[in-house]
Amino acid sequence: MIRYLGGRLAQSAIVVVGVSVIVFASLHLAGDPVALMLPPDASYQDMQRYRHLLGFDEPMPEQYLQYAIKALHGNFGTSIRYNLPAVPLMLEHLPATASLAAAALTWSTVAGVVIGIYAALHRGGAVDYAARILALAGQAIPVFWLGPMLILYFSVQRGWFPTGGFGLGAHLVLPAVTLGAYYLAIVIRLMRTSVLASLQQDHVRTARAKGLAPRRIIIRHVLRNSWLPVISMLGLQAGSVMGGAVVTEVVFAWPGLGRLAAQAISGRDFPLVQAIVLFSAIVFVLVNLTADVVYMVADPRIRYS
Repeated sequence: MIRYLGGRLAQSAIVVVGVSVIVFASLHLAGDPVALMLPPDASYQDMQRYRHLLGFDEPMPEQYLQYAIKALHGNFGTSIRYNLPAVPLMLEHLPATASLAAAALTWSTVAGVVIGIYAALHRGGAVDYAARILALAGQAIPVFWLGPMLILYFSVQRGWFPTGGFGLGAHLVLPAVTLGAYYLAIVIRLMRTSVLASLQQDHVRTARAKGLAPRRIIIRHVLRNSWLPVISMLGLQAGSVMGGAVVTEVVFAWPGLGRLAAQAISGRDFPLVQAIVLFSAIVFVLVNLTADVVYMVADPRIRYS
């Protein structure tokens, strides 16, 4: 296991370095960074001074080397819009995104597992058809449409929830539902398919032949194997939830990293955009590494080389 973890850490480091190269190069491929950062009426002398201040007059390899060294020391640059270091600025907005992501993944996973199991055990019934329609709708409906529709009905017409803002109570319900709808659909489909496959396994038929109680068969023999694909999915979705949170946070005025990134893009604050993208990549890699370890612990039959 130690050898496997060492290899996975090395792969993760390579991925992070690759992302840092892409993020760094994308700023320059988009055009002159200084021209994008400064107002359109900035003079040539101002652009040259600002280019020298940021080190953009140095060769590209040297610029990246300086950028990488600063990043290794926790210096992801300084925001142009806020004139603050990017790391404290991101940490200030991180709890809002973390709470939203945790709430969205928690309710969608619990509900998806329950619905997927029930649909598989009642295959062909009304609940099964309803679950499949719900899964299809959850993956087809875009977040930028679902969010405003929920606000229009539950906030404007019914007045049950706030239209936006930050909070861990009523303010969290609609954003979490909006962000978790897509993941709910994935969990339902995965759990239903996995349970159906487990029910056809020889050890399940043997347990039935021995006269074991159906509930015991489901808990001990079916669910223990069926939830493993959900673990793998959560590792991928927990890291990618940052991308979906951008639209959700903008719609509900949620003060998280996603909304901060949208504001940085609209304000041409490219150092902050670089910092958020690289930070999100690191989180994605770490979450997937954790999911792989949990998967290995949950299923002793798996041995990684």
